[in-house]
Formats: sequence, structure tokens, C-alpha cells
Amino acid sequence: MIVRYEAFHALDFLPGRSSDLVMKKTDADEKILLEEAVELFSAKSRLDKNLLPKLKEKIPGYSDSQYVSAYSRVEALFDRACKLVFQWTTENPPGATFELPDKERVFVDELAKDCDGFSEEEYNVALAYGFEMTIF
Repeated sequence: MIVRYEAFHALDFLPGRSSDLVMKKTDADEKILLEEAVELFSAKSRLDKNLLPKLKEKIPGYSDSQYVSAYSRVEALFDRACKLVFQWTTENPPGATFELPDKERVFVDELAKDCDGFSEEEYNVALAYGFEMTIF
């Protein structure tokens, strides 16, 4: 049994396989993964089914669960930003303007509360996406 267990984990080191022994776990590593996911998500259509594979390709070395978690967190951030922007557009008269970056923290604080772990710049990227998707 022990030999089989060790052989099984040895296979995880083959290209394309992930393992707890090789995945990155530090907070800095997780932050890098989130930054790359934000960049990809904001640059591509959210309907692009290849974003998760593109994230894996762009920044290798994480486990499948880390990629899925990062992507899910970023998707939740952008969804929340779109909802906040939509709410703002319905509560304000036509022609009302909003300036980014959100220096007054009208939305940033709400995003930080609901979707923690991102930088202020990333919250503003999500808001810009929200305005683009909601208004146009």
C-alpha cells in the first residue's frame, strides 16, 4: 500500500498534473494569482469559456482548486461591481456622472466588504468593467 501511495504522488509531478507538494501556498503567491485573474477577466469577455485554461497557461504552478477559487473570487468581484453600478444608474438621473478611480470610496468600501482580498486598484478595475457593461 505505501508503495502505491508514493507512486501515485510521483505521477503528480508530470507536466499538467497538480499536487499539494508543488502548488504555491503563500499569501504572496495567492495575490499574484488573483492579480492575473483580474487582469484576464477585465481584458476578455466574461463569456469566454477559455479564461480558466488561459489563467493556468499564463501563470502555471497552482493546483486546480486554486485556479478555480481565484477565478470564482474574481467573477464574484466583477458581478458585485456590475450590480453596484446598475443600482447607481437606476438611482441617479440621466446624465449623472461618476469619476473613476473611486476616490470618495462610494463603491470601493462596499466591494471590499463583500469581496475582500483585492487591492483598491483591482476594485476600480472591476468598477470600470461594471460601468462599461452596465451603461453600454
